[in-house]
Amino acid sequence: MQLKNFIHVRSRGFVFGYVPKVACTNWKSIFRLLEGQPDPLNPRLAHDRQAGGLTYLDTLAPAQAQALLDDADVPKYGFVRNPYSRALSGYLNKVERFNHPEGQASEVHFRQVHAGIRQWHARRGREIDAVGFGEFLAFVEGAPQHPWAQDEHWLPQHQLIAPDRVHFDFIGRFERLQADAAELLQRMRCDAPFPTREAIRFPGSGTDEKVAQHYTPECAAAVRRIYARDFELLGYDPEDAPA
Repeated sequence: MQLKNFIHVRSRGFVFGYVPKVACTNWKSIFRLLEGQPDPLNPRLAHDRQAGGLTYLDTLAPAQAQALLDDADVPKYGFVRNPYSRALSGYLNKVERFNHPEGQASEVHFRQVHAGIRQWHARRGREIDAVGFGEFLAFVEGAPQHPWAQDEHWLPQHQLIAPDRVHFDFIGRFERLQADAAELLQRMRCDAPFPTREAIRFPGSGTDEKVAQHYTPECAAAVRRIYARDFELLGYDPEDAPA
């Protein structure tokens, strides 16, 4: 469990465990709206821990943070995603685009991640010019303790929000985003609509349209191994692999 992935929305008295690549920009925008922050749909501010105006549990005293998680009167909410889809989304959004010249100009950190994965393979006798989905998964599985393999955009969800240790009152699913977001907004006493990608200026990675292009039986097997505990705890079927 990572306390930095839990947000206490003081105005409504609940705690939300967020998972990157599971509409977290949308949810943070909603929380900023509920907390009365200016320009709530600004995606940069949504992820700015200093200027965004949200209360992350790792910024509280450890005893206070744990008390919020343990208090049955404090509702706990979260959203999760099928590991097959989330792993590919993380790869497409943060790694794959650096295979192309037009993706080289921004985000120094993930450009370094891309180069580091190539170097990891080179040290094992395999020179690659581009990081394919299989090479990405091989790195995540083969170097699990490396800081880049533990990036929150593809770290197993149970390691972020610990559904086996935190009692969640509601966990929505990305695959039922429209219906589950509507129910959760009602629980949060929020009258605002769930932000669209256009509203938060988030283009998305087109994961659903690219599944067949990237998934091989070997990639599916790697995801089953890497995210075995997620499949178990979150109730997704590991045998329902992308075609």
